[in-house]
Amino acid sequence: LKHLIQNQEYETELIMCSNFNQADLENENFLKNFYDYFPDAHLGYDFFKQLKDFNAYFKFHEIYLNQRITSGVYMCAVAIALGYKEIYLSGVDFYQNGSSYYAFDTKQKNLLKLAPDFKNDRSHYIGHSKNTDIKALEFLEKTYKIKLYCLCPNSLLANFIELAPNLNSNFIIQEKNNYTKDIL
Repeated sequence: LKHLIQNQEYETELIMCSNFNQADLENENFLKNFYDYFPDAHLGYDFFKQLKDFNAYFKFHEIYLNQRITSGVYMCAVAIALGYKEIYLSGVDFYQNGSSYYAFDTKQKNLLKLAPDFKNDRSHYIGHSKNTDIKALEFLEKTYKIKLYCLCPNSLLANFIELAPNLNSNFIIQEKNNYTKDIL
């Protein structure tokens, strides 16, 4: 991320590590030493746990039903904990992209050095599902009285979440040369 920022390929306000505060998923030393190694980042669970009702909802589904929300839903919860009332979503595809479960190429050489499990085509977590994410988003919207909008009219998400109002935006994605295409 530091390379992306330095190359002006990315801007960030908050760097968030999604963690679940569950001993079977996270090494105690990782949590204890996190801020020593990542002083400008935050553990997402520090925010996530502020949503007591959703934290209880999430823990029940995770522990007893083996249903885990995806990172997009996790970050919606963090945004709500940060005080956002309107959240605009894109990229939440409910793993419906055929054989591709990620928005990035999982076979990149440097990524495979850091995360060799991506060599396995079934490297995604089996507890993720469209239904789990949809129910969690509905719970967040209803419980915390927030509004979710979908930015992508042709996405599967648009079938479940209202499209964002058209504000006559003329935003055009600029294709950059020499941008980073791998982890390192």
